[in-house]
Amino acid sequence: MRLGMMVIGLGMMPMLLKLAKTFMNLSGRLFQMRGRPRRSVIRQNMVDMLAQLGSAHGYALWREYCKQYPKVSQRSIYYHLQRGLETGEFRIASVKEEEGDYTWGASAKRTYFALGVRAEPMPLPFSKQQGKRAKSSAEEVQAGASEGRSAAASGRQRVRSDGDAP
Repeated sequence: MRLGMMVIGLGMMPMLLKLAKTFMNLSGRLFQMRGRPRRSVIRQNMVDMLAQLGSAHGYALWREYCKQYPKVSQRSIYYHLQRGLETGEFRIASVKEEEGDYTWGASAKRTYFALGVRAEPMPLPFSKQQGKRAKSSAEEVQAGASEGRSAAASGRQRVRSDGDAP
């Protein structure tokens, strides 16, 4: 009998080794992160921009983002602003009703965002070009916010899809 158990035991050894390897692989996967990552490159870039600008509304952030980083859609910027509110990376600094000549009416409600308590801006390597650009962008955002200008009021013209100006 003892000889029979040894034979069965030796025959099961490869199967036990395979089972042990499978268990090790599964246990390693159990501790891996699942689902969407909590961090976002776009949101981190926005945190860095707000660290320089102080506060800005969504459209101004989108314009500045497209100047400094690869282009993204406005929808993506607004998504990350809402997501940043949930995570504490952004907070609402103020909500202003600004008068102007807009296509949808005479006023626009703008929500200004600032850094929240969980924001972690990355230190940027300073260069004179970046310093001038950030300073001029911040001044432009603040000037646009205080004057309440629209595209029509500032003299800019829209270009039609056929390339002719109106």
